Amino acid sequence: SFMTCLVVVSACWPFSPSGACSIFTVVRDAQVLMGNNEDFIRPGVIWFVPARKNRLGRVNVGFDTSFAQGSMNEKGLAFDGAALAPVAWEADSSKKTPKNIVEKIMNECGTVEEAIEYFESYNAPFLRNAQIMFADSTGDSVVVAYLSNKGITYTRGKGDHHIVTNNRLE
Repeated sequence: SFMTCLVVVSACWPFSPSGACSIFTVVRDAQVLMGNNEDFIRPGVIWFVPARKNRLGRVNVGFDTSFAQGSMNEKGLAFDGAALAPVAWEADSSKKTPKNIVEKIMNECGTVEEAIEYFESYNAPFLRNAQIMFADSTGDSVVVAYLSNKGITYTRGKGDHHIVTNNRLE
């Protein structure tokens, strides 16, 4: 039968972990919710980064590598990323390239609008193979991505929800 054939093919197919990410925001009754999943074979961890001078406190979600896959800071700005097939990327020579722009944003920004300003001011080479959703405490959200023929793109949330997966929204 078809199901038997499907099971046999699935069992024999070479194993290759995929980047199956889902990220969403929902705004209802003056509450903003953001959720995501990290489909990966390693167990996830949560850790807290206390506020310091020039750095907002936050809670991070990721794996035991201490690299945040998602985060929310004390001002209510949250992010998560989705892996993508890579595209060609070129640095803008008029912009600096920080070690980790998302970390910089989470340390220093409280709104989606401020996060966008950072992407306008700094290079983000990781966008060659990822897109990032940001949401803030007002319910504003944006997905930041890169296209070789357009540069950085911003897809703003409309209505009461915003969803992104491992496919470029454009």
